[in-house]
Amino acid sequence: MISKYRMDPIYAAEDNFVRQLKASSGAIVPRSDKELLSDAENHSDPAVREHALFEYSYRKDQAGVPTILKIWEGETDPDVRISVFDELVRLDYEAVKSYLEWQGVPKDVAHQALAHYDAGLEERVAGSVQSDPDEIFDQTIPLRVMLREYIEVEPNKWLYHIFAPIQERRVAGQLLACTKVETRHERVVLTKHLEGLNSD
Repeated sequence: MISKYRMDPIYAAEDNFVRQLKASSGAIVPRSDKELLSDAENHSDPAVREHALFEYSYRKDQAGVPTILKIWEGETDPDVRISVFDELVRLDYEAVKSYLEWQGVPKDVAHQALAHYDAGLEERVAGSVQSDPDEIFDQTIPLRVMLREYIEVEPNKWLYHIFAPIQERRVAGQLLACTKVETRHERVVLTKHLEGLNSD
């Protein structure tokens, strides 16, 4: 089971309570699969399209990969493409690797592909690294955060909501991981950018 869902703590956990939450909880905003897929393909807001795919992924697990992959191929928003690519890798690591070897690595997810598949795809991913000597940190990485929130609304009745990365960023701000080269393995500074909080 762990190898199938290689990056999902729900399936890696030994705590059966965590697994039971998924099996028994319902969405705070109930929507059919048909509604989710319609939003994933047609909604004008990329946050809604991304959320619909993450919700569909949560419901279908690995069985949803072909549908999600097909919609991902037609997606044009770069943030949605990157976050959904990572989700596809989580769902089916080997299937996505086979897809990349067959179709090639799209340029907009090249760094993600190399991070996930550091062996065998290097020749397909080209890039360079630049640094600014005037900056405090050598590397500042924007983090994509997906959150599953479970709420017990009544005794033994649980509901959940999935915050996909764009929605999470809009609600809680952009989380950044900042490092210096000489201490990158020991120290990471987390900062957050909140738009519109204070101009100073």
